[in-house]
Amino acid sequence: MSDTSDHSYLLRVSFDADQLGNELVWAITDADPGEPNAFRRTGWAAGGLQFLQGDTLAVEVVGYGRPETFAGFTITDATLITLPAPYLRPLFSPSPFDVDQATFDLDDFQPTSCVVAQALKICTAHHPGPLTVVESQGIWKFSFVVTTEIQRVDGSVETRVFSFDPIIAVGKDWPGA
Repeated sequence: MSDTSDHSYLLRVSFDADQLGNELVWAITDADPGEPNAFRRTGWAAGGLQFLQGDTLAVEVVGYGRPETFAGFTITDATLITLPAPYLRPLFSPSPFDVDQATFDLDDFQPTSCVVAQALKICTAHHPGPLTVVESQGIWKFSFVVTTEIQRVDGSVETRVFSFDPIIAVGKDWPGA
């Protein structure tokens, strides 16, 4: 395994319009099913994501609901937060991605498109551009917070906030490298 890569990953986060909590369900997939997935199930990074420099990450938000009550959703605010690990030296940059700050807005999601399948209305919004991993090594806490306006069939609108926060590691063989 080299220290650089060019895998394209898709981060799919989802919510149910009627859920009580604010946790996003999330999954990450590789554009090529024959390649390893960035999600770590074992080892020191279990439950987190591990990338290599050059990997890209696209983001998709999916909302589910009952067709008789859920009309769709609009993203009014979406923020990625990358918090460098404070317990390791040298200190890492604010983000592993091609930005120079720890928080950045993804405000340009495409409008949602909806289908009905398996007795659910499923609406999807895509961010138009992928994020590129530019750092060669590091560990970050990775959070995604999205504010949505959930439209109901009766014309009402609910504002909801959803989030998730795994870790991201960039490079291989952490932490004992």
